[in-house]
Amino acid sequence: MKILYTDAHLHSLNPTNTLMSTLVAAAVDDICFYGPGFVSEAQLSQGLLRFIDQTGPYDALVLGPNVPLFSRSSEDTLAAAKYAKRFTALASSPNDLVKYFDDVLAAVPLTPIPLRFACLVTLDYYGCTGNHIERLEKFGLHVIAPDSTFATRLEQLPRWANQEAHFVRKKDRISNAWADFTTAHPDRIVTALHFIADSEFSFRGLSARTASVSIPGVEYVLRRQAVAALKEKGIRLSTKGIFNGFRLANRIGLPVFGRFVPLKLFNLFFFRDLIDTRFVYTARGAFGIPIRKFFEIPAAGAMMICSPPLGFSEIGFRDGEHYINADPANLPDILQMFGADIDRAQAIAAAGRKLVFEKHSLRARAEQLRACLEAIKQGAYESGSWKEGSFTVVSKKLKAS
Repeated sequence: MKILYTDAHLHSLNPTNTLMSTLVAAAVDDICFYGPGFVSEAQLSQGLLRFIDQTGPYDALVLGPNVPLFSRSSEDTLAAAKYAKRFTALASSPNDLVKYFDDVLAAVPLTPIPLRFACLVTLDYYGCTGNHIERLEKFGLHVIAPDSTFATRLEQLPRWANQEAHFVRKKDRISNAWADFTTAHPDRIVTALHFIADSEFSFRGLSARTASVSIPGVEYVLRRQAVAALKEKGIRLSTKGIFNGFRLANRIGLPVFGRFVPLKLFNLFFFRDLIDTRFVYTARGAFGIPIRKFFEIPAAGAMMICSPPLGFSEIGFRDGEHYINADPANLPDILQMFGADIDRAQAIAAAGRKLVFEKHSLRARAEQLRACLEAIKQGAYESGSWKEGSFTVVSKKLKAS
């Protein structure tokens, strides 16, 4: 399959966004890149359709995660360009990004390329509305994203969902549109979750780590409760001072996430925290989508204690073997128990890292993506699904047999 991958080249705070082009390149044998930072200004000025005429034909077009697929106006594309300039590094100028965004969104429905895909692994799924789904239909897109296994309906959200800051900010537009779409169109979902690069794995033993426990990231409801439970028991967390400093600098307007060095420093400090901590707790947000931390923590060799996301057992994680399931209130007792049995903790940490390496690394995800793409090209794809740690492509031919 010959792929044209188009996006704005940049480095994002979320490594999945930055690595998406690498993932697609690893999944196919023939790929060409187009967009600001990928090709010259002269090529960009001629537009996407002209580039396809000059370099094609292609079997498939892939829209990267930075393309503002759901933009409805020039204000929307300008907002996307300004966001990229503030929260990503090495991005082109906002004016160049706007020109590219406008061109690629106008060109997609007109392109002669038969198969079209959008990379939506990091999409805000519960912010999707009927208008978003209409855009997917208009562009004739398959989506590279989690399937219905990892989507729950609003009426099934936990009771504490309305306490979640993300929920409150989006409550006027939260809907079941994405859950309905993934359920109705499994053949349009190229099932993919977050993935981990080789450089994010650490084989450092727990005994060599200086910090006991960490709860990284934004304080979702369950994480906030876990922090409170530890404070009540007098258990100290590894410091978050450096991360709070970055966030404060960003709030007052300093370009800490819009410059390459400070952005990468933030990522490095996060990684350092993971590889220097024995026990790391994380938790699902209200919507339950498996966020990247569920893969980053075990990859870094820490023992993960968590309130698991949707579909966790389906992607291979077993409680007591690869992680420890714990409510925030139980976290202090879990820490005490495993702190006194570091060998058992090490075995769980090693098993979790092995699982991520074998099933959820970039190379593993690329093979899963390749299998889906091949079935789609052959017209045989029905779905890609996880069950008890195994990823299977269901094809029309296999089902008929």
